[in-house]
Amino acid sequence: MKAALHRSVTFWAGLLVMGFVCWGWYRSSSFLNAGGNSFVYLGNIGSGIFVSHDEKKSPDWHWVDEPITGGMPLRIALPSFAMQTNDMERPFVLGSRDEVMASTWPGAWVAFLPHWLILLAVATVWLLLLSIRARRRRKTVINP
Repeated sequence: MKAALHRSVTFWAGLLVMGFVCWGWYRSSSFLNAGGNSFVYLGNIGSGIFVSHDEKKSPDWHWVDEPITGGMPLRIALPSFAMQTNDMERPFVLGSRDEVMASTWPGAWVAFLPHWLILLAVATVWLLLLSIRARRRRKTVINP
């Protein structure tokens, strides 16, 4: 007897995670959600997630959840990375988000990961796990 796909924990967990990523993508167009301290700061805005780091290591934690005036369009953003060293006048920027990434200060870096890339990675792992499950089920022969 073949077990139905709807009984698979992998199937439902993958749908749940991909739904959460899509919800975050949608929410990033109308809200700024960010939090952390000056050592590490995480945020969800502009169709992606950003992570920034500063060498100051301040212990003050805070959280921001503010609506974006006028909203932002949902888009297919590109991943980016920016780093500012002490001897550089302009930060090293890898990617296309100069307007956000150029605001780094000496000793800091900012990484931006778009939601579509996260969704692609989750879907790839999900499909791989489902195919492994299907292969294992095919190899298992149940005799009545």
